Formats: sequence, C-alpha cells, structure tokens
Amino acid sequence: SSKKCRHCGKINHELKLHMRKWKCPNCNKINHRDINASINILNEGIRIISSE
Repeated sequence: SSKKCRHCGKINHELKLHMRKWKCPNCNKINHRDINASINILNEGIRIISSE
C-alpha cells in the first residue's frame, strides 16, 4: 500500500524501505510513505464496504 501512489494509482517498484517521502514517477506528486499507505488502506476499505 505504501508503493501505490494515492493520487494516480501508479505502483513505484523502485521504492526502498528507507525512503520516507517519494515523488511519483507518473504524476510527480510527493507522497509521505506512512500517510500514503494509510489513505490507500482507507480507500480500499471504503471500496470493499461500498461493493457489499
């Protein structure tokens, strides 16, 4: 969840664990690793609940 850009959905396979902030190679948005992951998890939970 931390490698997926919350803005455009691009997966950053080059992201290393020590990188706490990263710039998406697709949309150029800056992502803070933990915040980005938590938003991706929240959005996935909402998607799952909405499809029930």
